[in-house]
Parts: sequence; C-alpha cells; structure tokens
Amino acid sequence: MKSINILILEDEPKEAKKLKTALEDNNYNVIAVCDTVVSAENVLKTKSIDFCILDIFLGKELGGIQLAEKISEYNIPFLFLTSSKDRFVFEKAKLTQPFSYLLKPFNELELLFTLELAIEKFFQQANAFSEEKAPTVLSEKYLFIKNKDRISKVEINDISFVEVEDRYCKVAYNQRNYLIKMALKKVIEILPDYFIQAHRNCIVNLDKIKDIFPNDNLIVLAGDEKITLSERYKYDILKKLNIMN
Repeated sequence: MKSINILILEDEPKEAKKLKTALEDNNYNVIAVCDTVVSAENVLKTKSIDFCILDIFLGKELGGIQLAEKISEYNIPFLFLTSSKDRFVFEKAKLTQPFSYLLKPFNELELLFTLELAIEKFFQQANAFSEEKAPTVLSEKYLFIKNKDRISKVEINDISFVEVEDRYCKVAYNQRNYLIKMALKKVIEILPDYFIQAHRNCIVNLDKIKDIFPNDNLIVLAGDEKITLSERYKYDILKKLNIMN
C-alpha cells in the first residue's frame, strides 16, 4: 500500500515545517512544500498529487486562491489553511470550492478529520471511513483504505480479483483481503475494462491471470488464487485474452 500524496503551499518556513511534520507523523506523504504558485504548478504537472493544502496569502498576494483556481484542471481536492479572518477573503476563497477552510494555528486532529471528510466528499462516498467492516473509498485509480488512524492507497491495477462476500465485496490485493461496502455492480462500473466477470459474484483482473483451464472451468491467478469460471462468462474472458480459434 502507498500513502496519500500531499502538496503544501506555504511561504512561512515554521508553519510549513509544523504542517509537514504533523502530516508525516500520521503516514501522509508530503511530496512537496512550495512557497510560490509557479513552483506548486510545476509539482502538479510532474507529480502524482492526491490532495493540496493551501495558505491563502503568499506575502501580500492571494497566491493560494490563484493556485486553487487552477487546481480544478487537475481534478484534485484541496483545502485552505490560513490565518486570515477577513470576510472578503473568505468569500473570494469560497468561490474556488475548497473542501474546507481552516484557521491557523491548526489543530492536528481537526486537520486529519478534515482530510478524511474531503476524500469521502470528493469521491461522493459519505461516511465510508466510519464503517468498521468496510472503511474504504473507491476511486478510478485507487482504493483509499482506512486502518486505525492511517489512510492508505491500493492501486487498482494490482488488485487480483473482487468477489461478493455477504453484504460486502472482498478485494484481493497482494495476498491480502479488504472489504468494501459496495455492490459488485457498482464496482464493475468504476473499475477499468481489464476487470471482467468470471462468475456471477466475482470479477478478475485479466492482467493477473496465469492459467485458464476451460474444461475444468478454472482460472489460476498470479498469486495462485483459484477462481471458478462460469460457462456464462467463459467466452468473454477467452475472447478478451485473444485465444479463441
């Protein structure tokens, strides 16, 4: 699993260090701390960023708001962390649709809770991290999984299969299993087209298939997991793998 990548825009070194330490102590990965809009834009263009934390004022300029207006191009959630209590500034910042507006000095727990809420809201899966058995948010590229106080990313292309288990979906990833409180039909809609149904209650990652035994209706995946292959979906899988006569 990987940590969530965060970009910080902050021009005060002490504040930047304090924020970076708080995030890294809670297993977030601070990719960069930038003190100008230009340097932050360069990071956004070249690095994989999951979330941005922006100070509004860089010197006397509204640098955080300038960057926020451009972040929408990258489809990345962000929040403002600022010492400004000016109503006009708040109204101007609100137009950029941040996920939150926090005042300095920041409260560590408030910041961590806000990050959780922002991820849920961004992917429109409210209260996902509140589920004891299924603390997971699903996006197009990752599963965001909460384990105690940590939120980690699971890359979807490394998932071997997804299978219905009671009211949940079991996700098999690098010999570990995670549960998602989401219908398999919805999971199929979100996952890339290299995931295909093996039987009514299971989808497999075609890139993880090691062997197929059509006569035995059996699929063996890269991690030696064995999946039943339904007659109903056999043709589709064999066709996808380009081994039909």
